[in-house]
Amino acid sequence: EGLPAVTSITIAIGVQEMARRNAIVRRLPAIETLGSVTVICTDKTGTLTTNEMTAVSLVLLERSGRKEPIFNEHAVEGFSYSPVGSIAGIETNEIQKRPLGALADVAAVSALNNDARIIGSDDASESAKAFERVGEPTEAALCVLAEKIGGLVELSANATTSVLASANVNLWRDYYPRLATLEFSRDRKSMSVLCNFPRSGNPLARRERAGNRLLVKGAPNLLLERCTHIKYRDGT
Repeated sequence: EGLPAVTSITIAIGVQEMARRNAIVRRLPAIETLGSVTVICTDKTGTLTTNEMTAVSLVLLERSGRKEPIFNEHAVEGFSYSPVGSIAGIETNEIQKRPLGALADVAAVSALNNDARIIGSDDASESAKAFERVGEPTEAALCVLAEKIGGLVELSANATTSVLASANVNLWRDYYPRLATLEFSRDRKSMSVLCNFPRSGNPLARRERAGNRLLVKGAPNLLLERCTHIKYRDGT
């Protein structure tokens, strides 16, 4: 008869011990299995956080007089899924000036190799969020990054929230349609999309490399093995 009480007390002591080690136990019976556990796999996103992701840094390769490229890191302002925020050292019209530069490719991959969308609410209350995502948090963060890079559309100061949410991303997807998709897999650890880049009739008016382009995003350690060249910020 005393076994349930003794067990509960023992488990409670175990919970206290875990708390001292900064571990929160949601269910008391979980303590029973810790004696035989060797590996704990956990995902904290959405339990202790807001289940949101934001791009906070952008790294571009710059040319220099030396043989090795210079890796310049640019801080990205803003938080959550709001597209409001600038990128340090980058003008909003840079991809217009350098349509073949590396920054334009970053924006293209972020907007086109992406299944997420950012939706803005023009009548959001104080308790509701003005910008919400549809899709995975990582891809939503890339949509926001593409908006902060900008360059395809000039927004007025009184633009509505619904327009601000995805004005540039929508133009990317309208002008450069997706022809095929190779979904993310655990083996490839990357996602690829085939898009048509016409020679004319688009905001960037690309004069080179028109036609179909394969845009890829994924794990750097696997993608770098397949690369033969790098592109600098100026497009070389």
